Amino acid sequence: MGPATVSTKNMRVSSLILPASGDWNRDLIQEVLPGYEKEILMLKPSKLGAKDKWVWLPTKSGEYTSRSGYYEGQKETEFDEVPNPTIQGFKWKDDIWSIKSTPKTKMLLWKAMQNALPVGENLKYRNVNLTAQCPHCGENETVTHLFFSCTLATRVWEQIPCKTLLNLSEITTFRSGFEATKALICLPPTGIGAGPIAPWLFWSLWHARNQKIFNQSQIQPEEIILLAVLRAKEWQDAQTNTKPSLPPQIQAPAAPLSPDILICWIFTKSGQSIHHGADLELNVRSPLLAEASAILFAVRHAIELGFRQIHFASDSSNLIKALNSEILSKELHGIHHDILTLSLQFDVIAFNFISRASNVAADVLAKKTLRLYSPVS
Repeated sequence: MGPATVSTKNMRVSSLILPASGDWNRDLIQEVLPGYEKEILMLKPSKLGAKDKWVWLPTKSGEYTSRSGYYEGQKETEFDEVPNPTIQGFKWKDDIWSIKSTPKTKMLLWKAMQNALPVGENLKYRNVNLTAQCPHCGENETVTHLFFSCTLATRVWEQIPCKTLLNLSEITTFRSGFEATKALICLPPTGIGAGPIAPWLFWSLWHARNQKIFNQSQIQPEEIILLAVLRAKEWQDAQTNTKPSLPPQIQAPAAPLSPDILICWIFTKSGQSIHHGADLELNVRSPLLAEASAILFAVRHAIELGFRQIHFASDSSNLIKALNSEILSKELHGIHHDILTLSLQFDVIAFNFISRASNVAADVLAKKTLRLYSPVS
C-alpha cells in the first residue's frame, strides 16, 4: 500500500475492530486498506477474547506439514486451452461462450456437451477402466447421470436457492438439462441477482465427483451449492466492481461484499418444536463457517431463553468433530472460541452429528424463510 502514514504506522489489527461490538470497523478499513476490504470482512474475529495464534495458511488445521510446504503456490493447469468454436455441429460461441462464467467453467460445459468428459461410461468405451461407476451411487456414470440423475445431483438441484426448480424427470440429455437451467432465477439473499448459478453448480458437481474419486472426500449437497454461490458472486463482483445491496426487507449497516447466508435453528423438546429463529450472516466464505455461525447464533439464543440443559445437533460432521475435540482450525478460530466460552453457561451441553435426513425441520424452515425475500414477479 506504500509507506505508512503518520496516523497508521503504529496500527495493529485490533485497531480495525470496534471495541464495543467486536465487529470490523468498516469505515476505517475503507480508509486505510480499501483494497483488502473484502478479504478482511470475511474473517470472523472472536468477540469474547480469543488469543492470537500462529497458523500455516496452506493447511485446513493451520499446522505446518512438509507436504503443504512443498506444494504451496502450485496452481491448477487443466482446462487452460480454449477449443475450436465449432466442433461436431455444436455452436460454441452461441451456447457456451456467451455464458457469464470463467473460461475453465466454459471448457467443462463444452466437454460435457461433446460427451468428452472422462466419466465411467467413456472410460469403459476407451478400455481405460472397465469397472468405473458413479462414485456417489454406483450406477452407470454418464454425463447426464453425473450432472442430473445421480442421487447427489438430484439433491443439489432440489435444494438450490431459486424461485423455481428443474423438472428432473424431463431431462434425458445433458443438452436438454443445460437448456432448462437457463430459466433458473436465484433468490435475492444469495447476492447473485440476475446472474446465472447453473455454470457454477456444474463445476462444483464435477469438483465433488473428483474429490470423491481421488481424495475419498464426500462433499455434501449444501456445500456444493454454497461453493457455487460463492464462485458466482466472486466472479460477478470482479466483472462489475460494484457492491450489491441487500433486499429492502433486510436492514444492515452496509451492503455485503460476499454472499450472505440465511441461517435457521429450531429448539425441540420431546420431538416437538418449542422455539425457532433465523438470522442473516454477512460475508461468509465457506460452508463450514456458515455451519459454525448457525451454532453460535443458536447458542446465544438458547442463553437468552434461559435454557440450562441442551444439546446441539448439526449435519456438519467436520464442525461437530472440531467442537468436541477442541482442536482449533484457522478458519474457525474466533467462532470456535466463542462457542466453547458461551457453552460454560449451561449446566449440561453436548454437540452431536445428525444426518441431513434427520434435520428436515430446520431445512424446511430455512427454505421457507429464504423465499420470503423473493421479489413479487
